[in-house]
Amino acid sequence: MKDWEQIRKNYPLIQKGGYFNTASFGALSLNTIEAQKRHLDDILVYGNGKYDEWMALYYGLKVELADYLKTKAPNVTFFPNVSNGINKICDLLSKDKEVILIREDFPSVTLPWITQQFKVKWIEYEDFINHYLGILEKELADGNKILCLSWVFYNHGFMIDPIKVGELCKKYNSYFILDATQGLGAFELDMGKAHIDFMVASCFKWFMAGYGVTIGAVSDSILNQYRAHQSGWNMLKDTEGSMEDKSNYKSDASRFEIGHVKFQNIKMLSDSFYEMKSIGFDSIAGRTKLLTRSLRNKLDEKGIEVLTPTRDAASSIISIRSNQTILKKLKEAKIACTPRKDYVRFAVYFYNNTEDIDELIDCLKY
Repeated sequence: MKDWEQIRKNYPLIQKGGYFNTASFGALSLNTIEAQKRHLDDILVYGNGKYDEWMALYYGLKVELADYLKTKAPNVTFFPNVSNGINKICDLLSKDKEVILIREDFPSVTLPWITQQFKVKWIEYEDFINHYLGILEKELADGNKILCLSWVFYNHGFMIDPIKVGELCKKYNSYFILDATQGLGAFELDMGKAHIDFMVASCFKWFMAGYGVTIGAVSDSILNQYRAHQSGWNMLKDTEGSMEDKSNYKSDASRFEIGHVKFQNIKMLSDSFYEMKSIGFDSIAGRTKLLTRSLRNKLDEKGIEVLTPTRDAASSIISIRSNQTILKKLKEAKIACTPRKDYVRFAVYFYNNTEDIDELIDCLKY
């Protein structure tokens, strides 16, 4: 049985008060930070003398992530952020295809398609959360389209079923592009079963790996049909070989990484990933769901208006209606959360506990 209280001690940020802000920034562990310090010490002493060791770590992490995502290592890549990744896939795909987007989805998901002048079909958020599978089937029925959306919506935590959505995209010969930022880490994702063509996930939230690295995964279909439009030295198999010989171009997903490897960011993600793996991804997901359910039940018991949709489509994000009185009480209680317009967002994770939840509920009493 996991000693969750002992695990909690490894995350200093959550010791300051109730930390319900992982949807904005995941608490870094002492182990991850200490490993990063050692990496910086190596740079100080050796410069890039450990380059081969760092590359081995980089390739090893891709193998681990491929296993986690139920895909293959050559299909895994890294981006500096989600916006960069979505722009890369926009560059590849034909502007003749209609793109289906959801209102109130995060701008990283929607804006690149607009600025790159794709034809956009908007689905209203309120309609989507009530009947999303039926609406998507109707919009995809003509076939040969692009669907780009979030796995978990950042505002109120609505969570789609990627497998069911992927089945629709496959049925109607359409590309499925997923921003998994607000779900991956807390919950596992099967790239194959979900028929996902292109996936991105920032790692400074639920992967607790700080800013600067985003996981990407690309389907064989995309890799086989399209060559990257942007280029750099790192997309060459042999950097001393011919730049004009196309057989010298990488064919796997690493061709999206056109410049040098961001070793410090990769190292941070690697250390956090292996620490999460040691805890157990199933254990992390199970505890997160248990604590989220506890918070939801207590909010309902107190008659507090919850904006997060039905429990069946709920993630570990819960939003409630807010006002200045609530925000003041939260601030005074040193509870970390995310205020937005007329609501406040709470994000529950495995390093929370029942005492955190009770403290939050006490703070929300009128």
